[in-house]
Amino acid sequence: MHFQAEVVDVLLDVNHGEGWATFRWKDPLYGTECLKINGDDGHCSRAMPWYSGTGVEVVRFERTAISLRFPPEVAESLRFSTEVQISFALNDAEFEQLKLFVDYLNGEV
Repeated sequence: MHFQAEVVDVLLDVNHGEGWATFRWKDPLYGTECLKINGDDGHCSRAMPWYSGTGVEVVRFERTAISLRFPPEVAESLRFSTEVQISFALNDAEFEQLKLFVDYLNGEV
């Protein structure tokens, strides 16, 4: 499953133990779709319609894409396959924020 994100938003405040990343892309049925990941506990949610579950692993992280793996029950809840790739075009500052979020999600910050 592959999506081309038009917007990637990251809110990260490691001093207060908060972090979210949101990936948004065009969807033919809903207009806009998104995946939001909470860095504190790995809780994931989709906006349209509302689906959610907890558990995500970053399989690969590159300058232009991220690959995520979900446990089967979370993938089913999110209506995703167990592996999802999201491509994006980020400027350097946005990429560094996303990299910091990935590190936070992985417990490295």
